[in-house]
Amino acid sequence: MGAWAKFPTKWILQQELNFIVWRKHKSDGIAALLVLIALAVKRNRDKMGAPEDDASIVKATYDEIQDLVAISRIKVSKGLALLVALEIIKRVDNRSHYHIVGIDVPGEWAKLPQERLMQQPGRISVFGPFNLRSKSELDALKLYLLMVAFRSSKTGCAHIGYEKITKYTGVIARDLKKAKSHLISLGLIHVDLDLEKDRENARPPMRYKILGL
Repeated sequence: MGAWAKFPTKWILQQELNFIVWRKHKSDGIAALLVLIALAVKRNRDKMGAPEDDASIVKATYDEIQDLVAISRIKVSKGLALLVALEIIKRVDNRSHYHIVGIDVPGEWAKLPQERLMQQPGRISVFGPFNLRSKSELDALKLYLLMVAFRSSKTGCAHIGYEKITKYTGVIARDLKKAKSHLISLGLIHVDLDLEKDRENARPPMRYKILGL
């Protein structure tokens, strides 16, 4: 098991990934999810020595976010603006301090495999192949964060079927194969049949192993 960071999931379980859609947000939606991942990782790396009452606050400049996820400054700005608009984060005092809603509330966060994502020192490099120009990249990020939110601490897997994936993310069945292919090729998930979940079903559901946890 590698190092992990807390990631806010209440908004995901409230089906708010549906609010980030390609036809409306395009690359800004991808940027928003990458920026949220960066803020969670930055918070985890900085949290040693922070006051307990500031546990949900992260200080991150545009330059620091750019260093973590390697996207343009304008995309950092657009991503942050979308996260604020959706009330996933809130600005605190000035533009460099952010409150990540629910990240330190029991039951409202899940483990994000920080070490797996940071394949290069100081950078969330696993998403390097993304160019922010493809709907399938947004679908892949939404699917990955849903799996993080639904991951069972007992099995290390997310046990979730196509209908529920669509319900929580808006990603329709015909687009799931490409989204999953992205995640598999990036080394983020392993997929197999959930034989234990439904022994009598002729077509058992899938289970998704979150690698790095």
